[in-house]
Amino acid sequence: MKKIIPFIKELEFNNNIKDIISISLEHNLYINDNLILGDFMITGEYKTDDISITTKEFDFKIPVDITLDDKYNLDNVKIDIDNFYYEIVKDNTLMVHIDVLLDNLICIPEKKKEEIVVNEYDNIPLEREIVEAVDIDEENNNNNNNVINDIQSNFLDNKDCYITYKVHIMRDNDTIDSILASYNIEKEELEKYNDLNNITIGSKLIIPSNE
Repeated sequence: MKKIIPFIKELEFNNNIKDIISISLEHNLYINDNLILGDFMITGEYKTDDISITTKEFDFKIPVDITLDDKYNLDNVKIDIDNFYYEIVKDNTLMVHIDVLLDNLICIPEKKKEEIVVNEYDNIPLEREIVEAVDIDEENNNNNNNVINDIQSNFLDNKDCYITYKVHIMRDNDTIDSILASYNIEKEELEKYNDLNNITIGSKLIIPSNE
């Protein structure tokens, strides 16, 4: 199963923000026990007014500490970014919205309690925990555990990998073909993140990086 966790943060600049020229999002999120840990790295360029042609750079590092419900099995979970957008809420404040996608979540079955009688001479009830799950033999169980442990080990080894998303603002001479060529991506990949049927000047395109 999949789960989306929304993340919202206000970023305060040293100068006024008139327009965002470019913006990129990177992350190094990983799972430790029931926690999502790591950082969001947001960088880009902005203009302080309409008159000046010069731009200023910005760079923010946002620590992440999200607690997950213990009802999930997180051994094979993959972390990705489902959506990323922003808005200027004050003269010098940018609000970013990041939807974190967790894939391959497994919900752990709830436990039931059943009263049983020890024997016909002793009517003292004892509690027994029964988990509603399909029984498998011990050999298959060991094999499955080894596979899960291998996947988890590989995931943790690669927890420092970065995933980059760029935002391109459509200008007068931009076309879909020029965007594909400029960022070296396929149209099918671009369509996963954008509605290409409603693109106009000033529209913002999310560009997934191939790096």
